[in-house]
Amino acid sequence: GDVNAKLKILQLLVQFGAVVEHQDCHGDNALHWSARMQALPTTRFLIQDTDAAVYALISENHKRQKPLDVAKLARDAKPSMVTSAIFDLLSRVHRDCNVRLKIQYGKKLRLHAEAEARARRVDDVTHAADSARMLCHSADQMWTMALEAAECVRNDMEAKVLDEGGKDAVGRARVWLETKEGKAWVKKEAPDAIEAIKSLVHKGVVPKPRDLKKAAAVRVMEEYVLGQETNMRDLIKKKFGREHPAFESRDVEYYKRVVHNGGAR
Repeated sequence: GDVNAKLKILQLLVQFGAVVEHQDCHGDNALHWSARMQALPTTRFLIQDTDAAVYALISENHKRQKPLDVAKLARDAKPSMVTSAIFDLLSRVHRDCNVRLKIQYGKKLRLHAEAEARARRVDDVTHAADSARMLCHSADQMWTMALEAAECVRNDMEAKVLDEGGKDAVGRARVWLETKEGKAWVKKEAPDAIEAIKSLVHKGVVPKPRDLKKAAAVRVMEEYVLGQETNMRDLIKKKFGREHPAFESRDVEYYKRVVHNGGAR
């Protein structure tokens, strides 16, 4: 194709990051090909505007030929102004091989190493962030499981204390009802209980008992026992709540901070 068109394509490739020192399956890079194809504009562009000048001195193909060797073969095989100009251009690169080229090559190596280091840092940060997210998720799960387990233990303790306290209250209430004071109290409350039972019978809520006075006494005693049990359970529940408060979300966050900070100060 047209040499200028090829040059334009090459310039665009370099502009968007093409690696001029890349070698094909024969070990040839861009300068090898430019010399072989007798493309003076592309050779001049590679030498003057890219890092190819550095690799002109050190890059060899699989035949151990450098770009200058390829240019010499092309000039010897077909002497012309173009082949001679390409050979002279590459020869000057060899003669002008100096500190500038070495610095240029060193800079490229340094930039490459820095790019690799940045990529590794990004990978490390990404890995650390992923690990942190996983650990946070696991920690939250552990906190939730621990909280649920603690609440189960607390609920079992509360139920046991309430049950024991309720039974104790029932026992003491029944004992008191057998005392002289208890029997007198039942007798005193019996008239109201009789009226309550009559009202329920009249409304059809309960059948009429055979012994109204006895039913009233039983009703008074049952209500007293139930009231004593209920009051005791309420007192025990409040006391247990003060001594063993349930965890709330703010408590969980507080204990998380305590653990993360290495313990309470």
